[in-house]
Amino acid sequence: MMLHGRSRPSRITQKVRERDERVRANLEQYGCGDRYIDVIISDFSNPLWREGVEFDAIITDPPYGIRESTEKVDSKTTSKQNTRSKDMPHYPSTSHYSLHQLYVDLLQFSAHHLKLGGRLVCWLPYHRDDYTSEMIPQHSSLDLVGNSEQPLSGLTSRRLLTYEKRDINTPDSAQLSCQLSNSYDFRDRYFNNAPESRTERRMRKAEQRKIGRIEALKRGKVIIDNKEAKNNLNKSRFQ
Repeated sequence: MMLHGRSRPSRITQKVRERDERVRANLEQYGCGDRYIDVIISDFSNPLWREGVEFDAIITDPPYGIRESTEKVDSKTTSKQNTRSKDMPHYPSTSHYSLHQLYVDLLQFSAHHLKLGGRLVCWLPYHRDDYTSEMIPQHSSLDLVGNSEQPLSGLTSRRLLTYEKRDINTPDSAQLSCQLSNSYDFRDRYFNNAPESRTERRMRKAEQRKIGRIEALKRGKVIIDNKEAKNNLNKSRFQ
């Protein structure tokens, strides 16, 4: 649903998802609509591509755990009795997908499936106090040809990394260097090192809205609850 722009928006300030907010429309905006083939949903930690598949470029925005969860499909053993019947939907078990392992998998996949001269473009999030050049993932088959910063807040940033495949060596873990530790959690650093917690921020904004409503009533303004109207608008867009 999200890929086709029919799910709820993930941005907290956005109530209704735009009609053109989908993968295909994004390509059309750049004049590449004729290159759209289809969308595949899969678990990146378990690649589904056959051995000989090659790509000209891989452009990706890995999840940081802020709006999108950092999870992967994982088998879990349990002592509980299975009470699910055959006609019930199955939701696979998931586990945490660390940023370290995600970028290790991404660079190894790119080194293996990019054509010679092909490029990998991806974002790398980090807390500014943590940043060093050693944090940038490296692979012996990939040259880092671009590294630019985009500030996200006063405490966090992300870097747009561009790699180019330079040889056809078989990817191997010994050829890869990623200084992000398995325990590095950008989500935790993002929320727990802010000047105020999410709960404190919500309470502060709620208090501001309450004061605003009181002031508006004093001025004789009629307060209208737009929640129902927004819900009806959201439903009507996809009927």
